[in-house]
Amino acid sequence: MNVLLFPPTHGSGLGEQFRQTTAALTAQGVSVTFATDRPFDFKPDVIQLFNAPDIFRALPSFIRAREVDAPIVVNPIYWNPDRFYEQGLPEADPPRGDGAELEQQIRNAAREAERAAQRVLFRHAAVLIAVTPSEAELLARDFGVDPARIAIAVDGVIPLFARGTPDAFWREYGDRLDKAHDFVLCAARVEIRKNQLNLIRALRAEPLTLVFAGEILAPAYRAACENAARGGQVRVFFLSSLAPPLLASAYAAARAHVLASWYDNFGLTPLEAAVAGCSLALSRECGARDYLQNDAHYFDPANLDEIRDAVCAALETRPPPQLRERLLSEYTWAHTAEQTRAAYEHARALGNPTDGESYREDLERALLAFSEFARLQEHARAALWREKMEITETRDAYANGRVMRVLNQLTRLVKR
Repeated sequence: MNVLLFPPTHGSGLGEQFRQTTAALTAQGVSVTFATDRPFDFKPDVIQLFNAPDIFRALPSFIRAREVDAPIVVNPIYWNPDRFYEQGLPEADPPRGDGAELEQQIRNAAREAERAAQRVLFRHAAVLIAVTPSEAELLARDFGVDPARIAIAVDGVIPLFARGTPDAFWREYGDRLDKAHDFVLCAARVEIRKNQLNLIRALRAEPLTLVFAGEILAPAYRAACENAARGGQVRVFFLSSLAPPLLASAYAAARAHVLASWYDNFGLTPLEAAVAGCSLALSRECGARDYLQNDAHYFDPANLDEIRDAVCAALETRPPPQLRERLLSEYTWAHTAEQTRAAYEHARALGNPTDGESYREDLERALLAFSEFARLQEHARAALWREKMEITETRDAYANGRVMRVLNQLTRLVKR
């Protein structure tokens, strides 16, 4: 089978999922070609889009893919984000100042554009590949996708994470962390959606050590997190993203792993942490329960009491020993590739939806939403430019005034 792939546009968990899945597919005899390397006369059996989370790039990819006579498979990596936009984002980063109203309008327009573009991809692909049954249910509910067009291909976990020992982590970071105290690890990008701020607020009065390992997307958000910890008992440390061997060691050194996201499809870190022996405290706004069932402690990401209680419970309990064996057995990348191949065959049997009028209507709606978003952004840039020019003019006038005062003083001195 020949598959044309549109890879993800960012790394992190999705990048790892892409690399592991394509490697396992290749090992099982599937021929993969990246869209950027496609020969002019190449005729794929299936086209797969891994870049759906970057929806503003995914839509042009989907339009290009529609021009090729082959069924399209999309990995949505979707979870409903409404609570994030209604609660999480306004709470952590409320619009401020004279431009607050325009900023809110831009946020609303971005959300509308995102939703409209998702509607095009999700409703008009041959098959969607969800990583959990919960994601499949949301796709059917939020976009009206026929469940017959949704397949499941679970994430995998590599045995490396079951073999980690604490030694490498303590050698690297032992001078910053106190080995005498257990710590709670959060391996995730540091950003508003991952909700580290509420995690710190919830644990502020607890004598715990919180270690964040992940790329910092917004330094201002990290500063807000550090500020929230000041005056409390919790200790907070920020580390960079860790390579897999060092991350495996970090899981082995940690007492518990927590993921407090406002929404997440699922994410690889709970699987990795679980096979490493970590207790887990996880947001309910993800599909983790489909994998971990009752072997984790779940909480509402907006409820600080629930977050604190779940983390404290995770620190007091150990995961059942059979959990590691079950996960390593059921969630392998070879299994992921087998399920992905089955989704390819299903897509070839179904073909792309043929309602061209519906596709055009959804595409026009997306383009209109993009246009409104772009218009508001341009308006914001123009306002920012005017503000910068006014500041520059004021600064220049002030500087010129200072220069003139100095010249006048020198003139008076010369005349004396």
